[in-house]
Amino acid sequence: MAEATATKKVSKTESGHAKNVANFGALVTAVESLGKNYNPTAVSLVLKSLKTTKISIAKALADVSACETPYRSSVNKRQAAFEGMSKLATRVVNALAAVGSDKEIKDARSLAKKVQGGGKLKAEDPAVAAKSKSTSQMSYDNRISNFKSLVSYLAGVPAYKPNERDLQIIALNKYLDALPVLGDDINTFADELAKARINRDKLLYAANTGAVDIGLKVKKYVKSVYGAATPEYKRIARIELKGR
Repeated sequence: MAEATATKKVSKTESGHAKNVANFGALVTAVESLGKNYNPTAVSLVLKSLKTTKISIAKALADVSACETPYRSSVNKRQAAFEGMSKLATRVVNALAAVGSDKEIKDARSLAKKVQGGGKLKAEDPAVAAKSKSTSQMSYDNRISNFKSLVSYLAGVPAYKPNERDLQIIALNKYLDALPVLGDDINTFADELAKARINRDKLLYAANTGAVDIGLKVKKYVKSVYGAATPEYKRIARIELKGR
């Protein structure tokens, strides 16, 4: 059976990384069953080193999963906070329409349209979210800026004094104040997740020192000792390790 070779293609799913980690563990188990006949000279290929690598990549994979939870939670919180912004803008304009002048209503509607423009804001990948100048982050920032302009305008309209608490200026400003904090949380957790992914990828895919390349070298060594047609080699050869 032909050996898997490390390539430059990027693994597109988290399951691909998990499969590599699991298969490397299976490779270590298979090597251990060879006993004293498995005796490579390269330090990285000896059984003790393989076991250390197995533990390291399993931890790195777990660290990514651990970092994903707070990141996803922070994304969901911001999404929820922004979900009602367009509807809230419509409500404040309607409240003004009941008491304001034609010009005030027209100006407020113009500002509200900027808030409502652009459609639904989408969550982004952590690697992108960690960059403060990302397109998605700028979209959130623009939405906040536009809503702030609307609230500032309403604050300057003497007739705008709704009885509904969530439409009052103090409530609108409180809502606005909370939004940047949600973005900061996402950037913090995105940075931690990005670092965890970098470490995982380094341990799995680094040239020569990554688990995938080490595993492929193990296969070559076993092939040199037992031969391509032997059951010992075939057992190890069928363990798939995919590179990037």
